[in-house]
Amino acid sequence: NAVSVDKTFDIDAFLARAIPTTPGLRGLHIGSGAGERGAYRPPASQTWISADIAHGPLRADIRRLPFRRDSFDVIRATEMIYFVAELTQAISECRRVLRRDGRLVITAPLLFPQIAEGDVMRLTAAGWRHELPFQSIEITPLGNWISHLVKTLEDGWRGFAVLRPLARLNVGPAYPSALGIIAR
Repeated sequence: NAVSVDKTFDIDAFLARAIPTTPGLRGLHIGSGAGERGAYRPPASQTWISADIAHGPLRADIRRLPFRRDSFDVIRATEMIYFVAELTQAISECRRVLRRDGRLVITAPLLFPQIAEGDVMRLTAAGWRHELPFQSIEITPLGNWISHLVKTLEDGWRGFAVLRPLARLNVGPAYPSALGIIAR
């Protein structure tokens, strides 16, 4: 398993690196919510389906995806996987609908109270290596709690961009507060 280390805290930049720009690529954005969040958008030459358990035109549960085997080149699960209690079942479903050479692209924060007590280890780099039955796993730290606070404030109001230099401070726990994961 490869581990890459990147100092960026920008999830959009991670997605731009993690998702191939190949024309004709077929992707699934699971957990897309009521609409696209962030600045990242896949190329127009690709076909993407957005699905969410509670919002949008296609309602789908990551634990029971309504797609045939080998349907997608990429599955994107951005800022949602920490809500899934049955992670093993969700990962199995992703593997089922991914093509043989496909990739699962995950961003997983460690900031939210929805993570069950005692379950934080599951969402660390070591926990993801244990949970993901893929041949290749690349894990990129995506910042610390300050970087995510600044990004959240900035997304709400661009005026908070003046705080961006604070986001690069290396403070807080030894682990990043979010990880970008590419599993193949």
